[in-house]
Amino acid sequence: MTGPLLTLLLFVIPVASAAEEGAPAVSARDEAYRKAEAKRLSDELEKLVRRQAWAGAARTYAELEALGLPLGVDELYAGALTARQLGEMGLVYERLLAAAKLDGRREIVDWLWAIDTGYGRVTVIGDPSAPPTLTADAPPLLPEQRACIETAQRHLAESARFEGLLPAGTYRVNGAPIEVTPGAEPIVLDLAPEPTGRRRR
Repeated sequence: MTGPLLTLLLFVIPVASAAEEGAPAVSARDEAYRKAEAKRLSDELEKLVRRQAWAGAARTYAELEALGLPLGVDELYAGALTARQLGEMGLVYERLLAAAKLDGRREIVDWLWAIDTGYGRVTVIGDPSAPPTLTADAPPLLPEQRACIETAQRHLAESARFEGLLPAGTYRVNGAPIEVTPGAEPIVLDLAPEPTGRRRR
């Protein structure tokens, strides 16, 4: 093979090979960037938690998660502390479980036990045009438990849906009593208008 066609093939093949060789380098640069960014965000999260700047800590934790890299036990524990202050006890439990798989330290296991013995799972699905109300017969004394109830009330007011953990006790959903008991079957209340395609309990 001679002439322009041979010249063209000799030119195109090396260029294609160079592009293929360059692809892993781009991926490696991206990975290096994500790791550096994760380190920066991890350090920032630690500082925010130490300062008890919980709104900033929540944003930073979300940015860490968005990087798609595995989180370490310190990041997960900081995320649990942040979620507790924001009343998201379901997230607290998820993050503690993930942390316990990496390091079953006493403080993590004890915290998980305290949640298991002090909270119950509740799901309430309502009508967005008339969101359900949630009240506690005896509001708890602990700030983190009060925050948990207030967060559930906010979710119901904003989206007519709550799925998470509530402190043990008696509550009223639209005036009807429910009893949240640790270790019991999750409570599921489907108050949305038919048809929903969901089985009511």
